[in-house]
Amino acid sequence: MEFAETDGSSLEETVNLRLRFPRAEAQLHLTWRASCRRNFGQIVGTQGTISINDDHLMLSRHDAAPVRYDFSEALSQGSQHLEWMKPVIEGFWQEVCDAGIRGANLDEARWCALLTSLAYQSYKEGSRPIPIIGQIS
Repeated sequence: MEFAETDGSSLEETVNLRLRFPRAEAQLHLTWRASCRRNFGQIVGTQGTISINDDHLMLSRHDAAPVRYDFSEALSQGSQHLEWMKPVIEGFWQEVCDAGIRGANLDEARWCALLTSLAYQSYKEGSRPIPIIGQIS
């Protein structure tokens, strides 16, 4: 993590995060220091790659031509996306109405809070890897 130096605050300006799984690894780089807002990413798997390029993604398989999927708006246009919000709200409402599925949203929120907490702990301990196993109830 790198923090803002100009205002003396403890706000992160850059974060590098690595999650290791038994058969995969995820790396995330976030920065708020860029001159413009863009969202890029790459997911590499055994059968190909998904490249996220702000307003579209490309699916590149080893055995086929690349396929482009355009978004209705660039990811950088805002942190809330209307086409994503409807299913989120519907899922939340289903949990309110159906006790049988209640808790999935809370479980996801707990997972996000745990990962955030462990990332801060790792930073405070010199970027030491922190195991997730045993931390999930």
